[in-house]
Amino acid sequence: HPAAMKKNIQVEFEHNGDIIAFADENMVLTILRNLLSNAIKFSFEKGMIRILAESNHDMVMLKIINYGPIIPLDVCKGLFHSGFIQTGTQNEKGTGLGLQICSEFIRQNKGKIGCSSNPTDGTTFWFSIPAMELHAE
Repeated sequence: HPAAMKKNIQVEFEHNGDIIAFADENMVLTILRNLLSNAIKFSFEKGMIRILAESNHDMVMLKIINYGPIIPLDVCKGLFHSGFIQTGTQNEKGTGLGLQICSEFIRQNKGKIGCSSNPTDGTTFWFSIPAMELHAE
């Protein structure tokens, strides 16, 4: 991602094995692109972003974690419902509409989306979608 390279941000990906979800691929890719772009926008230069993917029998959970400015809980709760102007760590501009779209795509795929933020663990945007059941034949 050119924006990550420009800010010299390291991106790490971790997962717990083969993960297969039952969801619209284009919608999920749009969600991932938006959440990763936001994580880059709100990361400090020379920072790190972690992408975690895990699956249990019912759901697939993806988390994108950055260590930029902390988001207050009341703001975190409202991010998926109303567009607003936001500014990244290097004055990158955004409208907040991407998170509304992500929320709608997650709803259409029978999942959940949210965020949490604190000084110790950074800011995490997460979403869950149904896992694909694999049947042995």
